[in-house]
Amino acid sequence: MTASILTAGALLLYVAWLYNRLVTLRSRTRNAWAQVDVQLRRRSDLVPNLVKCVKGYIAHEGRTLTTMIELRRQAVVAASSIAARAVAETELAQSLRLLLATAEAVPRLRASENMLGGAARDRKSYRICAAALQR
Repeated sequence: MTASILTAGALLLYVAWLYNRLVTLRSRTRNAWAQVDVQLRRRSDLVPNLVKCVKGYIAHEGRTLTTMIELRRQAVVAASSIAARAVAETELAQSLRLLLATAEAVPRLRASENMLGGAARDRKSYRICAAALQR
């Protein structure tokens, strides 16, 4: 009789411990998925920043390239008149000199630094998110 009471008591304690263990594991699982959700949301929030940064860089470089192409086009179109060609070639040469002087004075263009800086920040945040997701 005492053995059956002890066995029933031990079984009851085991069931209570097992229930508490399962509740704890369920809570940890929910918390882990909530952390995954936070990291995924954080990572997806980085995409617009990266797109904005790339668009700014492309716009800056695009303006520079467009100016150079337009000046070159004017120099080629002005081939019919020597005076017009001389003016167009002078403008193109001045623009090229300015571009080269800027490149020499500042080895890295500011737009490039801004883009790379923003990309580095975003990459660091992305790696933090990825590391958190791997845990």
